[in-house]
Amino acid sequence: MIWTDPKIEELAKQMAFTPIAKRHEQLRAALELIGQIDAAEDYPWEFVLYRLTAYRAKESADHLISGRALLADIASLVESVSDSLNIPVTEAGDDVLSLEQITQRFQVSTKTIQRWRRRGLAAMRFVYPDGIKRLGFLSSDVTRFSTQFAVRVEKSARFRQLTEEEKADIIRRARRLAVHCQCCLKLISRRIARHTKRSPETIRYVIRRWDAEHPDQAVFPDTSGPLTDQDKRIIVDCFDRGISVDCLAKRYCRTTSSIYRVVSQNKAQQIKKLLIRFVTNPLFDHPDADQIILKDLPEKARHEPMLPLAGVEAKEQIVLRQPNDIPAYLSDVFRQPMLGQAVMTDAFRRMNYLKAKAARLQARIDVNAARTADIEEIESLLATASAIRNQILQAHLRVVVHVARKHQHTQHDLFELISDGNLWMMRAVDTFDFSRGVKFSTYLTYVLMKNFARRIGDNTTRVDQRLVTTQTDLLDELGESQEQSIPDAVDMLLMQGRLIDAMAKLPRRERDLLAAHYGLEAGEGPTSLSQIAQRMGITKARVRQLEVRALGRLRLMLEEQIDRQAADVIGPSEQYQSTESEDAETNGVSAASASAR
Repeated sequence: MIWTDPKIEELAKQMAFTPIAKRHEQLRAALELIGQIDAAEDYPWEFVLYRLTAYRAKESADHLISGRALLADIASLVESVSDSLNIPVTEAGDDVLSLEQITQRFQVSTKTIQRWRRRGLAAMRFVYPDGIKRLGFLSSDVTRFSTQFAVRVEKSARFRQLTEEEKADIIRRARRLAVHCQCCLKLISRRIARHTKRSPETIRYVIRRWDAEHPDQAVFPDTSGPLTDQDKRIIVDCFDRGISVDCLAKRYCRTTSSIYRVVSQNKAQQIKKLLIRFVTNPLFDHPDADQIILKDLPEKARHEPMLPLAGVEAKEQIVLRQPNDIPAYLSDVFRQPMLGQAVMTDAFRRMNYLKAKAARLQARIDVNAARTADIEEIESLLATASAIRNQILQAHLRVVVHVARKHQHTQHDLFELISDGNLWMMRAVDTFDFSRGVKFSTYLTYVLMKNFARRIGDNTTRVDQRLVTTQTDLLDELGESQEQSIPDAVDMLLMQGRLIDAMAKLPRRERDLLAAHYGLEAGEGPTSLSQIAQRMGITKARVRQLEVRALGRLRLMLEEQIDRQAADVIGPSEQYQSTESEDAETNGVSAASASAR
C-alpha cells in the first residue's frame, strides 16, 4: 500500500494488534470519518487520532494533514484493517459490490476506480465463498461517494478514447488558432477543450505528440525541444524584475508550471553552489536542538546581568568610550551598543546552528526536483544567520577603530586601516569558535594586532592573502588575488548600517553584481568579473562598466549621508560662526588688497 502520511501508516500497523472487537469499532469510525473529510481543508493529527481511536493525545504533535492526503490514507487504512479481520462477505451487513460490478454500473475503467479510491471511495477486503479474499465496496459507501462527487462521476462516465477524426480536428483547430490568434499552446488547449468538452491536458498531449511525430508539420515548432540555457537565464532575469509568469508563459509558449520549474531550478542551482561555512558543535546534533538553541538558551542569555562600566576592565573601558579626536563620520560606530558575554556567545551559537541547518538541507536538495518549500527554508535560515552576523559586526566596529588608531602612521591613513580591519573582522566572525570560552572582543583584538603589524611591516596597503590567527581553521586564504582596485569595495564595508540602506536603493542588476563580486552574500566568497560576465551573459568589459557605475552611485549616496551626519555633529550655531569667520577673513583680504592698490 502507498501511504502519504507516516503517522497514519504507523497507526494502521498498531491497529493490527488491537483486540478484534476494538478493531471493528475503529473500522466503522474510519468509514464514518471518510465521508466527512473535505479535500480542501487541513486536519490536525489529534483530531484524526481521536476520531479513529477515541483516544486524546496528552501533548500536541503540531502536525497537519491535508484533506486530500487524509482521504487516500484513510481509504488505505480501511483496506488494511479489513484485511486483518477476515470478514466474510455474507457478514458485511450491507450489499457488497465487486470491482467489476462498479465498473459496469458507472461505465468506467478499473484505473478510474483506483483514482476514485484515492479520492475517498473506501474498499474493503472480504472473504468470498470460494475462500479467496477480494476487494469489495459497500453499497452505502458507493452511494455516498457518487452523491458527494456527482460531477466527477458523470464526467468520468462520459470519457472515451479520441478517434483519429477527432485528433485531426484538434490539430486543424490548433493550427488555425496559432496562425490567426498567435496564441500559445496553453491558451489554445483551453479554447479547444471548451469546444470539444475534453480536458486541456488531453488537447495539449495530442498537439505535442503530433509535433513530435511530424516535425516538418509541427503546430508549435519552437516548443518541440527543451528551453536553452540562455532562455532560462532570460526567464529568471525577467521573473526577478517582476514580469508576470503568465506573460513569460505566453512568450515562450509554455505552461506556468514550466516557468515556475525553471525559476525553482535556477534558485536550487545557486543554493547548491553556495559555500556555507560554520563552526560545528556537538549541541547541533541534539534531538531538541531547535528548542535548546533557538528558544531556551537565548531566553537565558537575555536575563544575564550586564556588568556596569565600573566593573569592566580598564582596557575594555577604553574601547567602550568614544575618543575625542576621531572623525565625525565614525561617531556612529561608538553609538552601537556593546553586547554582554552571554548574549554574544548565544549569538554565535545561533548563527552557526542556522548555517549548519542550511548546510544539511543544501546537501539533500535535488536540483532537478527541488521543492519551493526547501529553497525558501534555506534562504530564510541564511538570511537570519546573516542578520545575526551583521549585529555582531556592528557591535565590534569600535574594536577595529580602537586597534587601527594604535597602528596609525604617517604613511597609513586611518580610514584605510579601518577598511582592512573590517575585512579581517568579517573573516574572524565566520571562523570564531564560541565554545572555547574566549571573548570574541579579546580574540578579535589579537587577530587585528597581528595582521596590522604584518601589514605595516611589509609596507603595503593590500589585503594579505593569508591572515595570522591563533585558531587552526580560523582564516583560510582570502581567495584569488583580485585584479581590480579594492579600496572602493573596502570603503563600503566600513559603514555596515549605511551600506545596507545605500545598496537597497541601487538597481537590482547592479546590487547583485556588487554582492557577487565582493562576496557580500552569506556563505559566498568573492566572484571574479569573468565569472559574473559568464553568469549574466555579457562581456567582462560591460561588467566592469556596470561595477564602476554602481560604485559611483554608492559613493555619492554614502557621501551625502556623511555630509548630513557631519552637519548634525557640527550643529547650526558652529556652522554660523564658521561662516561669519570666513566672511570676516574674506573682507579682510579684500581690504588689504584695496590698500595695496
